[in-house]
Amino acid sequence: MISTARCNVEALREDHAGGKPARAVDVTARPELLTAPADGWLVCARCAGLVAHARDRIEMAGAHAHSFINPEGAIFRVGCFAAAPGALAWGEPSHHWTWFVGFEWQAAGCRGCAAHLGWAYAAEAVRFVALILDRLVEVPATGPAAP
Repeated sequence: MISTARCNVEALREDHAGGKPARAVDVTARPELLTAPADGWLVCARCAGLVAHARDRIEMAGAHAHSFINPEGAIFRVGCFAAAPGALAWGEPSHHWTWFVGFEWQAAGCRGCAAHLGWAYAAEAVRFVALILDRLVEVPATGPAAP
């Protein structure tokens, strides 16, 4: 699934203060992305760090993608993944304001740049990651799309 660690949450939030989207990167500058696996990759839009395999998309609560509003009024479009090895969960697990009933959540950030990428969810033997879709870039199996 994803690793769990404690870290400075305020430092991780600095890059996304005010709801600013992650900055785009040129994935062609990353040679390992030019030979994506048969299923393709999802990479961090900020640093192009590898986050998840496209094959790890799953459905939770009847769909892969969901739109949610947090208590502060921010809207997030997330996609559910069985695993996200490029994401690191932080903080204590919480049921407060969970978007998936019965699941505890932790915030999750990019291993490469610490950008907030979504949330890790757990309930007994079920674990998954809800990644913020506009903070990812998909690199298809054939490599990055031509400009």
